[in-house]
Amino acid sequence: MFEIAVYAALLMLCALLALLLVLQRQSQAQASAQSWRLGHAHGQAQAKALYAQKMARMTAYEQLLHGQQGGVGKQLADTREVAELIHRHAPGLLRESQGLAPLLQGHGEFLGQLLDAYVAADQDTGGAQSRAAARKPGGIYADLFETAGLPAPGAVIGKCFVIALEAGIVVIRATGQQGCIGRLRLARRDLERFFNDLATKPRSLAAEHAAAVTCRGLYRVDVDDDARKNQLVIEVTSPSSGHLYFGSPGLEQEALRELRSLKRPTLKLLEDEAASKTRRTAAQRARILRRDALLGHVPDDGLCTACEGDVTLRLRLGDKPMGCPLCGTPWSD
Repeated sequence: MFEIAVYAALLMLCALLALLLVLQRQSQAQASAQSWRLGHAHGQAQAKALYAQKMARMTAYEQLLHGQQGGVGKQLADTREVAELIHRHAPGLLRESQGLAPLLQGHGEFLGQLLDAYVAADQDTGGAQSRAAARKPGGIYADLFETAGLPAPGAVIGKCFVIALEAGIVVIRATGQQGCIGRLRLARRDLERFFNDLATKPRSLAAEHAAAVTCRGLYRVDVDDDARKNQLVIEVTSPSSGHLYFGSPGLEQEALRELRSLKRPTLKLLEDEAASKTRRTAAQRARILRRDALLGHVPDDGLCTACEGDVTLRLRLGDKPMGCPLCGTPWSD
């Protein structure tokens, strides 16, 4: 009987412990649920507050970009207009204060990126800001750097030559070192031919003139009344334009070697520009320009079929071009 009583007491103790365990777990579950509900409510309140703050910021940004003093498009056009006025009426200021051109270019680039982001977010209803920006062409900054005597941002700089891109056109300028002078505007399609010509044997410039043929390639200046007689010169033809003289005959090979060595950096410039947002958005700018131009007089993709330059950087809203503003090639309907 004693053993039975012990077993019964043990069973009752186990049952009591199990009941206590169940009650404890229920209490913990209830506490956990209550804590989750409180945490969830707190999280929702925080999320709503953060969302309200974000929406307030977005509304303020949007109002700033499309409403403040005409919006980002007008501000961009105004910045370009200031650059045009300085370039036209105070070019000496650009040469005296060489930080002015980078300052204007940086400000314009910042506003341009703001406009691109605004358009990419589908906020530019009816293209109002894009049209406002198109009142002034974006290519003015290249003119500022040239007038200031500064290499454009990203330019390849050598001792005798500087190579830069302007609206998709390769521009090679002589620095004046060792008597090298001149400037070339080189279409992409002519780039390979140009660097190949640098490796050829110079031809007679006098013979080409006598034959009345278009000069293209590397020549020895052997025209009697030419002030640069005996110098080397390289000529290009449309859609490219310009020429380069290689200075003193005793130093011309050094200048030639330098220019040949700049082929790879020049190709890298073109690769980087092809991948840039500016090149990719040329068609978008062309659509804006075409609204106020005769159909067919602005290429659909914004690129000239002859020189492959970005003509949208040299056209403004309302222009009705009959040819490329970069290379002069006539366009047809």
